Amino acid sequence: MNKLIVVLCSIVLIWFSSVLLESPNDSLKNSNQWTSIELSEIKVPKKSILETQWDKELQAQEQQKKVDASKTPEQPVTPNGNLISIGNNAFELLGVFKQGHDSFVLLKSEEGQIEKAKQGQMLFQEIKVEAITANSVILSTAQQSKEFKLFRWQTDEQAK
Repeated sequence: MNKLIVVLCSIVLIWFSSVLLESPNDSLKNSNQWTSIELSEIKVPKKSILETQWDKELQAQEQQKKVDASKTPEQPVTPNGNLISIGNNAFELLGVFKQGHDSFVLLKSEEGQIEKAKQGQMLFQEIKVEAITANSVILSTAQQSKEFKLFRWQTDEQAK
C-alpha cells in the first residue's frame, strides 16, 4: 500500500511540475482564452418590472422630501423656555446677575441682539426695566407692565 501511495504522489508531483514549467507564452495564451470566454459569458441581469417600479417610487419619495424641506421655514428655537413677551417684542432672559451692589439682567432680542440692562434703564424700543429682584424682573412699556418670576413653573394661561 505504501508503494502505491509513493507512486501516485510522484506522478502528481511530475504533473504539477510540468504544468508550472510550461513556457510563459503558452500559459498566457491559455489564460487569455479563458478570460475572453468568461467575459463573453457574463451577462448583466435586467431589472424586473417590480424593481423598476420600486426604484421610481423611491426617487419620487426623495424628491417629495426635498420639496417639503424647501417649503417649511425654519422656526427659531430658543434654547430654554425663558421667553418674555411684552408689546410686540419678545426677549429671552439669559440671566440675573449682581455686580457689587448693582443688579442687572442680560436679555436677548428676537434678532439675536444681547442687551445688558440695569434697573431703570430703557431697552429696545421704549421698554424699561422697572425692577430687578433675586427672583423676578419687571419690564414695562407705556401701555403695560409684565413681571417675569424666576424659578416658578407656570402654564401659558397663567402667565397672561
